[in-house]
Amino acid sequence: MDRYETSSLVGELRRTDRLTSLVGRLMTAVIVVDVVGSLLALAVLGSGTPNPEGVQLTQIAYAMFLVTQIATAVSLAAWSRRTVDNVILLGGDGSRGVACYGWLIPVGHLVLPFLELGTAARSIGADHPALGRWHGAFVAAFVATLLPFSGSAVIAFVCTASSIVLFIIAAWSAGATMEHLDDTIYDRALAGGSAPGERGEQGGVDDRSQV
Repeated sequence: MDRYETSSLVGELRRTDRLTSLVGRLMTAVIVVDVVGSLLALAVLGSGTPNPEGVQLTQIAYAMFLVTQIATAVSLAAWSRRTVDNVILLGGDGSRGVACYGWLIPVGHLVLPFLELGTAARSIGADHPALGRWHGAFVAAFVATLLPFSGSAVIAFVCTASSIVLFIIAAWSAGATMEHLDDTIYDRALAGGSAPGERGEQGGVDDRSQV
């Protein structure tokens, strides 16, 4: 008998593993584009008399940075909604709307989804310190990217390097948080929604909800 058959709850879960993987790849893309764009911006800043080609490449890199960030936010919104759906199915708490659309609200995305994910995680005993690290690093990285370049190349380099390191910490913490929540949800479902167990194979999850 398939291990998923031990709990009818598992068949009702909305699959999140592929979205978790997608978010991880997109976050990596954000970091790579950020590094490339930052190096171009620093090169232009340090050249004294920026050439048009350098400025244009920097603008293209910045546009790509925005596009990858938006794609990441949309993917996180989808993952958050499915995760809260699953938490509610297991008898936990959470608001699907806030968890999902919070990622798409300017400035609100710095607080709303993290608070809601924290509420959902605690309601099923899945709270994890990585969520706090993700939140803190994400906010700090966002602020760092908004800081204007100073006339000093040294200060500009420090701010740029700091934002990149913070994005890396946020991405690593996000992956740990998402995987922990995914695993805990499946554990609870396998145990009938009451106690942790072992996560089964993915085959029994409802594929109709997967992108």
